Amino acid sequence: MEEPSGITIRRGTAADAAAAGGVVADVLLEHGLGFDPALDADILTPRAHYLTAGGAFFLAVDADGGVVGTAALMRTGAATGELRKLFLLPHVRGRGVGRLLLDAVLDAARARALRRVTLTTRERYGVAMRLYERYRFRYVGGAHQWRAGDPGLTYALDLDVLAAAACSGLAPRRRAEVVRL
Repeated sequence: MEEPSGITIRRGTAADAAAAGGVVADVLLEHGLGFDPALDADILTPRAHYLTAGGAFFLAVDADGGVVGTAALMRTGAATGELRKLFLLPHVRGRGVGRLLLDAVLDAARARALRRVTLTTRERYGVAMRLYERYRFRYVGGAHQWRAGDPGLTYALDLDVLAAAACSGLAPRRRAEVVRL
């Protein structure tokens, strides 16, 4: 896998909402889905859903400052969170950018002493599902929120399991730290 040349992972701010929402809308459209104000409002209001609610919001930015990827952590309980809106534009996929965004979210979860992170995905996102499974996310059932007639799939990761895998050398290796938590 080549290094994501010219890509920086940084914390998002409320000012980044429109650009992040554009990435999400473009990727959804690419996969035959529409932007749903009920399901996607969190990306348009990161302050309320991530930044002041015990979560985190990250962007992948290209050398020109354009937003090419998003990922967020939404706090769902005292020790739980949800990976939200891990989306990449097509021209940066397969370059390790998704892995760096996922690392940033999981680092944020650990920094907040979360023990479990869940996510919802769809079968149409097969490449993303393989990434999640490499990180030891496991399928736990159907999602509660349907999108365009698709119930979705819920995956979960117990962070103590990931830590044990890292100690045994089985967890994914990280190439570099890209954000400070």
